[in-house]
Amino acid sequence: WIRGHVPQISGGIAGAALLVVLISRNSVGRLSLSRLLLVLPVLGTLRRQLDTARFCQSLAMLSANGVETVAALRSAIGSMASPAMRHSARDLPASVVSGGTLSAGLRSRPGFDPVAADMAEIGEETSRLPEMMAHTANLLEKQAEARANKLVTLIAPVATIVLGGLVAVVIMSVMSAMLQLNSLV
Repeated sequence: WIRGHVPQISGGIAGAALLVVLISRNSVGRLSLSRLLLVLPVLGTLRRQLDTARFCQSLAMLSANGVETVAALRSAIGSMASPAMRHSARDLPASVVSGGTLSAGLRSRPGFDPVAADMAEIGEETSRLPEMMAHTANLLEKQAEARANKLVTLIAPVATIVLGGLVAVVIMSVMSAMLQLNSLV
């Protein structure tokens, strides 16, 4: 079946790749692709943890060095890699300026790890927000590293199974061709 449909399969793969490239060229497409990546089971969680850690680390560093809270929040939001995470947090500084707490703002934004909101609340209550955000960043980075190590551990068996399947398909194709030649003789 695969030999008979190689042009269609190749065209489908090329079309899908072209579609992803075209969608990612404009900001709405990039945002949609980013949201899609964030909901993936393993990779999405890893991406959310790393972006939340980056946000917390930037906020901690800026706040500890005397940068005003709103400016620190804007810079920390800008440091996140995911367009969907940045979009989710875009009105967080305004929420804090209008009297809301950082912890409440983080809880109400999709994508942020709940640990960040909990630790921000502790930091706000104890007036040690920079230290708590730095601790949160370290914690999330360690969790993300452990998750990435598990993912890498799973890649070897999955790759072995996939390659074994490909070898089986090649062997079946060769055997099928040989049997067809025998039937012609």
